[in-house]
Amino acid sequence: MIRNIRYILPAERLALRLLIDKEADRFEDDKSSYSNRSIFWLKGQPHLSSQNLRWHESPEQAKPATELEAMLDTLMGFKATYLIARGNTGIKPHRDSTYAADSTTTLHLGKPFEFLYASQRQGSIDTIAHPKDGAIFDSNSKHLHGSNRDDSDGYGIFGWTLSPRFLAATA
Repeated sequence: MIRNIRYILPAERLALRLLIDKEADRFEDDKSSYSNRSIFWLKGQPHLSSQNLRWHESPEQAKPATELEAMLDTLMGFKATYLIARGNTGIKPHRDSTYAADSTTTLHLGKPFEFLYASQRQGSIDTIAHPKDGAIFDSNSKHLHGSNRDDSDGYGIFGWTLSPRFLAATA
């Protein structure tokens, strides 16, 4: 299920963009198969393979971005880790790996885009939403989801709580 939480105010969008700009040197080319997309993680980076229940970069090793993290925690609800993606490339339909708990929160900054979603855990894509600038919404990360984007100046910010299985393995 996709559940819209709210739209953030224009002043909040501007403040958030300014905080991201302060961290712009952290963006790296996405090492996966997505060209024209750059990313950086906050509060640690889990290993994205379902076979590796470990941190790629642990929270203790992660470079802090105190103001940005605090704003995201306020806007999106406290999350264990965040991914900030920039660029005009969406992402192929997928289910999040074992690091993630079921619920993920997305904050979209930029032009409206297509968010693709399967309403059932083992279903195929059957829902297309069109979040606008400043949208914050929840979805089930274990359902098939993806996006089509065309906004080189846009940001997708994704926040996760960690799955109990991941937490147990990394304790």
